[in-house]
Amino acid sequence: MIAAILTVPVLLYQLLFVVIMYLASRVGPKTMVVALVASLAWTVTHLFFPPLAVFQSLVIVGSYLWFRHNRKPGPSAAPALLPKPQDTTPAERERD
Repeated sequence: MIAAILTVPVLLYQLLFVVIMYLASRVGPKTMVVALVASLAWTVTHLFFPPLAVFQSLVIVGSYLWFRHNRKPGPSAAPALLPKPQDTTPAERERD
């Protein structure tokens, strides 16, 4: 039964939801919630084979939890533009 739903097209379709959740995680947490709700709504309204709907829902929720947990804020570009005190020599600091 499980092998019947794990075909290449089905797995590629699940990969689409993983990519959607990854892209949403790069935008922000609110976008992730919107993507989660939209993906689950799509699943509920377009899948009528219960094992496939459960599998897809698990992929969507699992991707949400994975990317939410692993989301780390990127470094800010502004501090990198300012020289750090240890990047300058004493002579350079006297000139400034």
